[in-house]
Amino acid sequence: MADADGVGRAINEACSDVVTMYIRVEDGRIADASFKAQGCVACIAAASVTTELAQNLGLDEARSFNKEAVLDVLGEIPPGKMQCSFISPTALREAVQDFENKQN
Repeated sequence: MADADGVGRAINEACSDVVTMYIRVEDGRIADASFKAQGCVACIAAASVTTELAQNLGLDEARSFNKEAVLDVLGEIPPGKMQCSFISPTALREAVQDFENKQN
């Protein structure tokens, strides 16, 4: 996303999956979110779900966004892939933090 207001990045150290999350903020809400990911199918699916769920979230809501929200949508994930799906909410929270840091 060329006009991102905030960028966050998270890495799963166990398998080297990487998610970079981009957000655009308007009137205190996430107006748009996109991602780049290098990882397995579970990682990419979780990042995609995260961007969908992030749309129109207030910054407070996005700050508390967690893996349970992603798992509610994705359903059952093989136990060996659970950690792969947990990094996208972290990347989103990092993007919100980046946006807020730029505002100060």
